[in-house]
Amino acid sequence: MRPSGPSNPDSPGVVVVRAVLPAPPAQVFELFSTAAGLEAWFCDGARADPGPGGAVEARWRDDGDGERSRCGAFVEWQPPHLVSVAWSGDGELWRVAIADHPQGSMVAVLSPPLPADGGARAQVRHDTARMGWEVALAALAELIGQGPPAA
Repeated sequence: MRPSGPSNPDSPGVVVVRAVLPAPPAQVFELFSTAAGLEAWFCDGARADPGPGGAVEARWRDDGDGERSRCGAFVEWQPPHLVSVAWSGDGELWRVAIADHPQGSMVAVLSPPLPADGGARAQVRHDTARMGWEVALAALAELIGQGPPAA
């Protein structure tokens, strides 16, 4: 029997997005688990204490002089193949599974089921989360393909 919830892609409402990234698993793992990795694609500033139970914070500058942030903790840590972050506040959990692939790494991102508030609204929220991850993983593939910035 498979567990229910965000770790099971067959659970109703779970958002699952898969993509091949042109980098080895260790490099992809760092993009999801270190401050420098998160800053490369996800946020303007980050703090991360890599490891099980380690704190993670992502910060974004807004259009004015302000800043918003999101804090959480690493709850699963199996380098270079699995990392999960439980975000504070809304309880959202990202689960990122990374496997070897002939072209680099196969990445599967699982987000928890969205609240079942019914009908079209629930479908729109699910589709928006899925499309967000599709765009993020496509941007990561492009970023990796460009290589490190010139010094």
